[in-house]
Amino acid sequence: MNNSDLKISIIKTLSYHQVFNYPLTLLELHKYLIKTPASVNDTHDELANMPHVKTNDGRYCISKPEHFTTRRYTYAWNLIQKTQSQISRLTSMVGDILMVAVSGSCGALYPSPNADIDLFIITRQGTLWTTRALTLATLRGLGLHVDLKKDQGKNSGRMCANLFIEDTIYQLEQQQRDLYTAMEIAHLKVIFNKQHTFERFLKANMWISEYLPNFVQISTSDWSLEDIPDDKVGNHAGVLKLGNRLAKNLQQNAYSLRHAQNLDVQNNWQTDHRGIILSKFQELFKKNQNKVG
Repeated sequence: MNNSDLKISIIKTLSYHQVFNYPLTLLELHKYLIKTPASVNDTHDELANMPHVKTNDGRYCISKPEHFTTRRYTYAWNLIQKTQSQISRLTSMVGDILMVAVSGSCGALYPSPNADIDLFIITRQGTLWTTRALTLATLRGLGLHVDLKKDQGKNSGRMCANLFIEDTIYQLEQQQRDLYTAMEIAHLKVIFNKQHTFERFLKANMWISEYLPNFVQISTSDWSLEDIPDDKVGNHAGVLKLGNRLAKNLQQNAYSLRHAQNLDVQNNWQTDHRGIILSKFQELFKKNQNKVG
């Protein structure tokens, strides 16, 4: 690593989070450094040589964010802690849930005041569709699930379980492996984790280190990759497979009738936002690189 690489990495990382008006602390900047591995001290020292990088209340940015306040950051953590408490009722009722993480803007700690709480859920093999049906029914029964039509503009604190995968398909497909998805995963806040499920998910997606080497190093520092089993948690009997298939058909048909498109709950890394965010990031990076020099 040379200072030029680290400088570019810092500009990229600050530019990416500038898309969301989110300035970073030193530890956050170090954790999410794009492409270049570096220590906290090296990151700090390089920042000292970048006068165009501003600092305010211990947070770094190139252009002053328009809407960020520390209250917004605290609000995000309060939502996550509240969700963790509430989700325990769900996981006690739906036993095939192996992992739940807060994703999206709340997971990344920059939610708007009326944002809902996106949930990423990993289920036991062969139960994705039955688990999804039970999860949505339970959250609605508890009054916790957002209704995008009825709750428009007042979604705060309500949950949207919009991404499910089974423990058989941890590794994301090639077309999903980019900076956007790597950041989405790095920003996850895991609030329920059974039988090393998150660790197995991360182990299967070590391609993330190509984009966020420090994040992977920090996340795996207290466990060995060799200690995390590759095997699945376990399957269910044929009768439950049949129930899962039936649940899949019912949910996909209902979704197609309502939205005139297919339902794909396993590849929903907010693909509608990916192009917009990456394009804005590239625009800001070029602008900031010219500014910082």
